[in-house]
Amino acid sequence: MGWFLKEKSNIEETAPGVYYISEGVTIFPTQVIVSSELDETHHLWLKSLTRQMSDRVGKELVTAAETMKEKQDRENSDSVMRLAMDENEALFERLKEASVMNEALLRLMRPEMEAATAKATAEGRAKGRQEERKATSYTLQQLLAAGRMDDLKRAVNDSDYMDQLIEEFCGKKQN
Repeated sequence: MGWFLKEKSNIEETAPGVYYISEGVTIFPTQVIVSSELDETHHLWLKSLTRQMSDRVGKELVTAAETMKEKQDRENSDSVMRLAMDENEALFERLKEASVMNEALLRLMRPEMEAATAKATAEGRAKGRQEERKATSYTLQQLLAAGRMDDLKRAVNDSDYMDQLIEEFCGKKQN
C-alpha cells in the first residue's frame, strides 16, 4: 500500500483489508485485498484463500459450504473449498479426523467422488469389453486355423461354450 501512496494514488479503505485504489499510477480503478487484515465474520470466503488458514476458519468454511442451497452458490463454494484444501492440506487432514468435520467434508466432496467413481467404472468396463473382444477374436481365429468348424458354430450360439474355448485358448476365464 505504501508504494501506491508514494505514487500519489488515492486509497480508500472500504472495510478492513479491502482497499480501492484510483488515480496516480493506476489506469483503471483497482481493488486490493489484504487477507491478513480481513474480518473473518464478513469475508470468510476471501479469508480462506490463504496458506495460513486457522482451524477455526477451516471449520467455519466447511460449515458455510454445507449451507449453500443454490446450484451456483454450491459450485462457487466448491471452487473456493478446493483451493483452500489444496493450500492447507495439513489443516484439512486434521479436520477429517474429527468425525463431524469428516462427514461434512465427505458430503461436500461427494459429487466429485461420485463423478470419479463413475468415470473409473466406465473406463474399467470399456477395457474389459476390449479385452473380451480380443480374446474372442483370437479364439475364433484359432478355431478356424484348426478347422474346428463344429466348435466354431456352437461357440457363436452358446456363450458358455465360447467362455470355455476362450479359457482353452487364452487361459482366461470370461465372466
